[in-house]
Amino acid sequence: MESRQGEANDPTFESLCEKRVSFVFPTKNRAEYLASALERYRSLKGPDDEIIVVDGGSTDSTRDVAERYKDVIDIFISEPDESGPNAINKGIVFARGRYTQLLTDDDKFFKEGIDHVVKVMDENPEIDLLVCGGTKEKDGRKMGSKYIPSGIPYGKHPEDAFRYKAGAGLGLFTRRKSFARMGQLMPCEQYLTHLTDLACVAAFIKKGGIVKFCRVRLYHHIIYQHGVSVKREGSGADRRVVREYCSYRFYLRYCMWRFLKEHQSWFGSLHSFIWKTVPKNVVESWDGGLSW
Repeated sequence: MESRQGEANDPTFESLCEKRVSFVFPTKNRAEYLASALERYRSLKGPDDEIIVVDGGSTDSTRDVAERYKDVIDIFISEPDESGPNAINKGIVFARGRYTQLLTDDDKFFKEGIDHVVKVMDENPEIDLLVCGGTKEKDGRKMGSKYIPSGIPYGKHPEDAFRYKAGAGLGLFTRRKSFARMGQLMPCEQYLTHLTDLACVAAFIKKGGIVKFCRVRLYHHIIYQHGVSVKREGSGADRRVVREYCSYRFYLRYCMWRFLKEHQSWFGSLHSFIWKTVPKNVVESWDGGLSW
């Protein structure tokens, strides 16, 4: 039996990790976009990283693409799955890295951002999950950022995941041993399909995990018509998730905010007065700092 020793002469979870970052890449019937994405990710992947492609049983030429890019792909899994989150969890189970990061076929990720968050996590072993920032655009127009300015202690309460909505799946950089320590993978109940990122952040915080926002530009999300981003489910699903992970008081406030927002033709912008999060006109500073 192989046993590797940590610095304290005791076998540890991370001492058995063979890789630095495990990039988990779910896909299904998107061979055309998979090929171009893998070409981009040649430069993202470092010598100590791995890319795990989890194919949900594609019927197109995905297998042929995987064969062509076997020098980039370290692990290829192809079988039917229940959902995107289910595929991500398969990748996490097979991962060998200290950290995990989700990849998609229609987004850009920045190697300097990955290197920075690895350094932050290495220097702060108590952190379980970093929620990293990013930008997005549609038709060449900026559509805002996932960004939390300094001075806001994001990550202290499960409600933060829904109050600020900064926890985009593309920006969740996770210490792999934390999944095992807390008995927590990506939530993949059917009603959570489009809310998995927020539910994951809330679940980590609720179970006592250390979650912080890192002001680093990790990704750029371009919204295409063919994109894997799916329109979020209705407020009913939102309310159900908030009720599961947050306090009842916050749940009631959230329900009121959603109602006013959905009926703003009647109530105007009253919803904005009861749901103040970050100050308006914040100047983004991607300085790599943490929320607390």
